[in-house]
Amino acid sequence: MSFRTFSVGRASDADIQINGQSVSRKHLELTRTDDGKYYLIDANSTAGTRIRKGESWELMKQGFVNESDILLLGKEEVQVRQLVHSIKH
Repeated sequence: MSFRTFSVGRASDADIQINGQSVSRKHLELTRTDDGKYYLIDANSTAGTRIRKGESWELMKQGFVNESDILLLGKEEVQVRQLVHSIKH
């Protein structure tokens, strides 16, 4: 097994940078599993991480996400697919 974990936040050394004052410097970690799934862990961010479920937003501390899922990082809305495609190689 070889998992790859990526840091997401507004810090300059984050693997995936998200600009926005409501995004924590280290907001969350996104891990890609061997079978191509993604597991999200909120890094105790100030504003929290939410996932869209229907018409509402649910607080998410950790769990599997799909590329089509939409997240709310503070006030910044982003699709998991956008995060995945912006990974620094």
